[in-house]
Amino acid sequence: MKRGIELRFLLLISLSLFLLINFASAEVYVGQIDSFYHFSDDLNMTITISPVVKSNDFLDVKLLCLTENNSTSTSIDLYRSPYSLEAGQERVIFIPFRLDRSLIGEVSGRCSISASYANEEGNSKSFEISKKLDVKAEGDRVSLNPGEIIKISGSALRLNGKSVDGFVEANIKEINLSIFGTVNQGKFELNFSSPMNMKSGLYEVSIRAYEKDELGDVINEGYSKIGFGINQIVKKLEINFNENSATPGKDFVYKVFIYDQSEEMIKDSITVNLFDPNEKKIIEKLIESGEERSFSFNLNSTPGYWTIRTQYRNIEADKIFQMQELQLASFELKNNTLFVKNMGNVPYTRSVEVLIGEESRVVPLDIPVGGSDRYKLSAPEGEYNIEVKTGESEQDLGSALLTGNAIRVSDFGIGSAIQDNYSIIIWILVLIVLGFVLYHFFRKTPKDFGKSPKLVKFDGKSTQNLVNSTVMAGSSHSINEGRRQKSEVISLKIKNLDQVESNERAKSLIDETLMQAKSQRAKIYSSGNYKIIIFAPLITGQEDNALLAVSIANNIKEKLNSYNSKSENKIKYGIGVNSGEMIVEKKEGTFKFTSIGSIVSLAKNISESSDSEVFISKNVYGKVVGKVKTEKHPGRDFWIVKRVASRSQHEQFIDKFKERQKVKK
Repeated sequence: MKRGIELRFLLLISLSLFLLINFASAEVYVGQIDSFYHFSDDLNMTITISPVVKSNDFLDVKLLCLTENNSTSTSIDLYRSPYSLEAGQERVIFIPFRLDRSLIGEVSGRCSISASYANEEGNSKSFEISKKLDVKAEGDRVSLNPGEIIKISGSALRLNGKSVDGFVEANIKEINLSIFGTVNQGKFELNFSSPMNMKSGLYEVSIRAYEKDELGDVINEGYSKIGFGINQIVKKLEINFNENSATPGKDFVYKVFIYDQSEEMIKDSITVNLFDPNEKKIIEKLIESGEERSFSFNLNSTPGYWTIRTQYRNIEADKIFQMQELQLASFELKNNTLFVKNMGNVPYTRSVEVLIGEESRVVPLDIPVGGSDRYKLSAPEGEYNIEVKTGESEQDLGSALLTGNAIRVSDFGIGSAIQDNYSIIIWILVLIVLGFVLYHFFRKTPKDFGKSPKLVKFDGKSTQNLVNSTVMAGSSHSINEGRRQKSEVISLKIKNLDQVESNERAKSLIDETLMQAKSQRAKIYSSGNYKIIIFAPLITGQEDNALLAVSIANNIKEKLNSYNSKSENKIKYGIGVNSGEMIVEKKEGTFKFTSIGSIVSLAKNISESSDSEVFISKNVYGKVVGKVKTEKHPGRDFWIVKRVASRSQHEQFIDKFKERQKVKK
């Protein structure tokens, strides 16, 4: 019995040793592995095998990986080789390889090395294969003005701490801009110059550092972000009008806009000033940019070019608009008197039709700005309905009880007294004339009767007297025997009159240029900083004076430009020539005129627009086309004189006048 038990024990030990020999026939060890590897890194390993019994088998080495989200696993064969070893014999195998696409493809994540030999397997500790780089960046400033530079610097390292030699790019998506650079020993630096028109606000810079393999493919990369702000800078002010001209008595609508560097509108309060044609400040107000605002003008607001001027921080802007001329009068009937008041902004020089009952009388009016006049209405005794027609409107003034010998409208004062005592005055004048005739008829014969007349010596002062002859322009005195004539007007505007008046040489030159016009029988008068030169058939002796006026205007320009080219103190001027109708009277050496329409005011406006040039109106252009070389002004309805095409008789006369001036000097 005891012997049987011992036999079974020995049999069990033998079986156990047999199993151990078959299932634990070798030991397999994988050497030390780093924690992080990147693409293109060398992964060098040692595998140690030691069989328990004599073995002849393959050593298989594999790379086992799980993707980053642990969703899939990958096994890649790295090594396979046969080894024949005696029992207890140890073999260390060194296996070098590089982690590149040709070997592991796009595998990344948590991995380990598995080695198997003679039914025994050994595994390394887990490690990570990654394409990620650790990228850090910062800017040297957090805000900047458009056009300024921000410096971006940073580092790019592998996860194992090794420095990167590769490339870097920075992208600003909002402006579709990319900047490229290099990474050297893990460091990089980029400079970003912001565009001058870059919109204000916050921006994000996306920075990407990366490495490439020998084929130029990206193998490792990392990202970082920084932010910065662009300041808002005011670049311009803009003034917009609904219309380019204003009408007295109506609102003039405007807007003021503030724009930054990117043409974005800025909402803010802004100061606006309104100046009249004499540069006098009329209104100052505070408005909101972009809002529609308006100025209200009186009926008698000064005609000419007004200016809206605005300022915001260190930016200024101004824009001009034209105040239209307005001839407007009010009519009122009190008893037998018609009261007329000028409500407009220019002299009221129109003729009106006054209806007394069924009869009408045309009355020429000449009332200065802000002035008034009154007229006595006369008619055979009775009650009459009174109406006034201006050509633009009709006004029924009601009825009036009138007396008189005939229907008439007479101005108060001397004229009215003469008309009321017409017959008596006629008899007085007849008696005066008769007495004068009788006196001369019966007076004694002169002592020097029959003697030769004495010669009168010429004293050379007639030219000076000619220059000093009187011109009554726009006078409030009535024109009794005026003629309606086609006339030409030159407006010479001296834009820096204060400086010119303090310069004797400049004053003398202007007087000399005006003498040339005077020599052609033109009449000249001053109106502020305007010199107005008038050519009418009644005073020049010829019907068409357009070419004469343009020739003289061009000659004035040449003399002033010649002076300006040699002098430091320039004469700033503009010349405008217009054509229209005037009522002209010449009596006892005195010249009177009344403009019809806007002949003078338009000439002034044209000269205001001119800068050292001669501009002519459409009416003048139609008269001198083919004789004067001109260019159409862009956007305005007048022409720029370039050259007088032919030497007319007027230019020849001017040349002779110049020669006489040289002789006198």
